[in-house]
Amino acid sequence: PLKEYSIDYFSPSIIKDDSKCIRCQRCVRTCDQLQDIGALTVAYKGHDMKVSSFFEKPMYEVVCTNCGQCVNRCPTGALIERNYIDEVWTAINNPQKHLVVQTAPAVRIALGEALGIPPGEIVTGKMVAALRRLGFDSIL
Repeated sequence: PLKEYSIDYFSPSIIKDDSKCIRCQRCVRTCDQLQDIGALTVAYKGHDMKVSSFFEKPMYEVVCTNCGQCVNRCPTGALIERNYIDEVWTAINNPQKHLVVQTAPAVRIALGEALGIPPGEIVTGKMVAALRRLGFDSIL
């Protein structure tokens, strides 16, 4: 780990904690070679080497598309998803708000598999019913 490190909380979806980085560069290769974005890069050499962004800017100021593939590849938790659970519960408990949730298409199948439903079976109706019971008004 780096002795002098920073934590970037500025991205809407990714938190980058340099103190946990082992400099394996999986995130850099994923961003550059698999996603063809290049938001992450290697800065400096030798002992000072670190994973960084363009000119060490915060993640929200670079070309990051917030896809999360770097988070998926990070073995140490130096890159993690930003959590909005408390804000969501606050919104759900506010009767003045009309809550809209949008899910990715893959969730409709992966959710079923996680609940023991046969692989490939679409569980859209069950997911919508569960989201409505939680308090969401519109499900896209």
